[in-house]
Amino acid sequence: MELVFGDFTLDTERKMLWRGTSYVPIGHRAFAILAALLESPGHLISKSELFEKAWPGISVDAANLRVQIGNIRRVLGQGGKDIVTEQSLGYSFQGEVRANRISPAAQIAQRFFAPDNLVRPVGREAELAMLDQALSAHRLVSIVGPGGIGKTTLALELARRLDGHFLDGVCFVDLGMASRPEEVIASVAAALQRPVQGEVTADILTCLRTRRLLLVLDCCERVIEAAADLASNILTHAPGVSIVATSRESLRLPGEFVTPVNGLDLPPADVSADMASRFGALALFLRTAAATGTKLTLNAANMAMIADICHRLDGIPLAIDLTASLTGTLGLDAIRDGLDDCISSLALGRRGGIPRHRTLEAAIGWSYDLLSESEALTLQRLSVLADSFTLDDACQVITYGRLDTRTARLAIIALARKSLLNCRIDHEPAVYRLLETTRHFAAARLPGIQDHDELALSHADFILNRLRVLEPTILTLVGGKGAAPPLVKDLRQALGWAWESGRPDLAMDLTLAGESLWLTQGLYREHAAWSLRAHREGPDDPVRQAAALTALAYGVLYDAADEAGIDTVTQALSLARQVGDDFLVMRNLFHGCYYHLIRHRGYEALAFARDYHTMALAAQDDALIAFARVCVAIAQVQTGEWDDAAACFEDILQSPPPSFADWVAIPLGMDVVSLALFELGGLLWVRGMAGRGVALIDQALERAERIGSPQNRFQALAFGGCSSAVLSGDVDRLRFYLRLLEAHAREFALWAVTAQAYRGCLAWFEGRFTEARDLLEAYFATGVPSASLDVTFLTILAETRLKLGEVDGAEGAILEAWDRRSSEEDPFVAAQFHRVQADLVLAREGSDDSARGRATDLYRRSITIARTNRTLAFEIPSALALARLELDRGRTGDALDGLNATLAGVTASADLPALLELRELVGVIEGLPHT
Repeated sequence: MELVFGDFTLDTERKMLWRGTSYVPIGHRAFAILAALLESPGHLISKSELFEKAWPGISVDAANLRVQIGNIRRVLGQGGKDIVTEQSLGYSFQGEVRANRISPAAQIAQRFFAPDNLVRPVGREAELAMLDQALSAHRLVSIVGPGGIGKTTLALELARRLDGHFLDGVCFVDLGMASRPEEVIASVAAALQRPVQGEVTADILTCLRTRRLLLVLDCCERVIEAAADLASNILTHAPGVSIVATSRESLRLPGEFVTPVNGLDLPPADVSADMASRFGALALFLRTAAATGTKLTLNAANMAMIADICHRLDGIPLAIDLTASLTGTLGLDAIRDGLDDCISSLALGRRGGIPRHRTLEAAIGWSYDLLSESEALTLQRLSVLADSFTLDDACQVITYGRLDTRTARLAIIALARKSLLNCRIDHEPAVYRLLETTRHFAAARLPGIQDHDELALSHADFILNRLRVLEPTILTLVGGKGAAPPLVKDLRQALGWAWESGRPDLAMDLTLAGESLWLTQGLYREHAAWSLRAHREGPDDPVRQAAALTALAYGVLYDAADEAGIDTVTQALSLARQVGDDFLVMRNLFHGCYYHLIRHRGYEALAFARDYHTMALAAQDDALIAFARVCVAIAQVQTGEWDDAAACFEDILQSPPPSFADWVAIPLGMDVVSLALFELGGLLWVRGMAGRGVALIDQALERAERIGSPQNRFQALAFGGCSSAVLSGDVDRLRFYLRLLEAHAREFALWAVTAQAYRGCLAWFEGRFTEARDLLEAYFATGVPSASLDVTFLTILAETRLKLGEVDGAEGAILEAWDRRSSEEDPFVAAQFHRVQADLVLAREGSDDSARGRATDLYRRSITIARTNRTLAFEIPSALALARLELDRGRTGDALDGLNATLAGVTASADLPALLELRELVGVIEGLPHT
């Protein structure tokens, strides 16, 4: 809840105080006191109550409360006068307070946090002040400077200081590994912790659209055009997002504020120790040296040498840090002399105009030259690892030939101490990573192509084996903080090398082993791209080709608009049968079933589902059998076999099946119990039992939330809650479920399209017909099929166009819905079709008695079909329309008889809101003279 008073807003959900759009820091005790006062404006809150709110269960001196009240008044400024002391009894808030409920979307929005700097920047207060001021006036601020200058450190420190100003926090995106535009988009999507679904850019924009977030795009220089394009899109479509970009050049976008970052302030040659804090370069050198345990004598000679070293390194923080870390091993004379030799050969910019990044190269190169032979070899070989790694992981990759495990372990520890490896000791076990500049530097020093290929092969073999070991528990690893996510970069690198080096067998094996990783990370497009390459360029091995084709066929689950997907499914199914791989056969049968279900082709889906069920029975696997039964039942819902389907769902819920193993669950992607819950809930709701239907759908949502399944949550909301609410005319439940769906679907572009269609349905119910038409037409323009939902949306589009006088357009929409029927008695289509057809007849020629007769017949046909299918939600609208037509024709008795016939079939458990309208009309008619 938000409590608004004056120009302040107290967010009780997130425990934050805002003044306008500015975050106001306030301690948790002051927050508790202020919240208590604001929640009961005008009422005395006793001191004992306030003590219990702020210091629960603790006995503190009364002065503490006075201090906290004083602090609150000071923070509120003039608004603090509204906090009134009630003699010695307590306090009250006498100002006006307005309570605003926070939407479900805001409640479930995820807050992002940038990683912490291991150390605070030195000598950068002026730059930070400028950046802080710039970000208050500009939504795009670029930090521009050469490599190693500390751009990332500055950005992270700025993010730390400004975190409280952004309700949704700070999202940090490392683009250091990106080299292609699609990798920029994938990096941003990964940082936002969203699986890729459909068009990735659209997903990102959808996710950010309603957020108040600081987005840090780090290391843009290698992909500057792609980063600029994405930043421009975000700034245009996400008004609450501000961007800080770090790069070696600006993004060159309108409204961009560019902050050049140069080297740290350099000291004069005659600097004294007491002046050290005035010069950032010197202060950083001394801090790093002290951190190594080195006790430098800060006399004039040593200070002059340090000043000279800082100058030779151009004040670049990373170069200074690397150099100063060696003071524990070498004297200042040796450091200065070593730099002199190395830097002279590289011709620094101030001597020969070469770009500043050569300074960093000099620092890394000089540190590298001081390594022992085993340390240098270890660093070279570690360059093959694209992401973080543990000590054991590294040894498995790099220990062969003349490098043994013991030597490698000691070398890695030494490299970390010498700052050539980053080390996270807060992780168990410790995790290491090469800075990208260091990794490229080390890779360039591998002796030759043969050594490179030998190392790359060792790396690829390691990744292949690791994926095979992780697959049984990969969901657990990805869901927590295990080893799976970092493998993505290494898998990409291993696959790229395997294909480029002419090793198609290895590339094919890596592709197949990596499938679960791509899918659990939501990297569907990348999964499809590698699978397609494996199919086209991989070895002509039927067994592996069947697996590659099956991976390609998985695309029907996330790319519903691909009409050609069934061809891939058919091809994969044929080859899987040919090689006798029953699991691949069952996967493809499910793919085929889903492909037809999403297009409301119930009988085609049923054929695939029954084949799947037959194979599951033969496999004698209870989990697979249950999943196959649910697939059959869902298809039966579309073919009108609702009693059989409902019985299946009831049985599944009575005796839940065992859980799938990860390697089975990932490619299927659906939870059996969740499916049974919302499918049965929808059936019961449409048949009139709204209360039980709602309860089951809510259980499905809770289960999806508990197991962390966004796909199942979407299915329950879109195909369960919202769908049933629309079909039954329950506007209040539609509003409720739509709020949840929009909050959930804003993360994914394709899901947002469905939410948009439901927004159109709500507009129809609320009488905003032009808005309803526009939203529904926009939905159908996307071409994304949504199973039986499309029939519902077309029906409402037809009714909307009728309300707007667009009779021909209405007829076109309802005929399109009829074309999608699975049979003449399709329970989703037939009753609604005949009702709207009756409405069309009346709209075209309503005053004609013969037209009214035809309309009457159509309404009765609709009622008969609905009654046969026991779909009370479809019967009531037709019964009401027919009764009103009969009244218009002066047939009061016929109108009453028709409504009573509908009521006669209503069971005691029926509780649709539309029943109230029907009963009210009966009461009105009963008071009229009968004819």
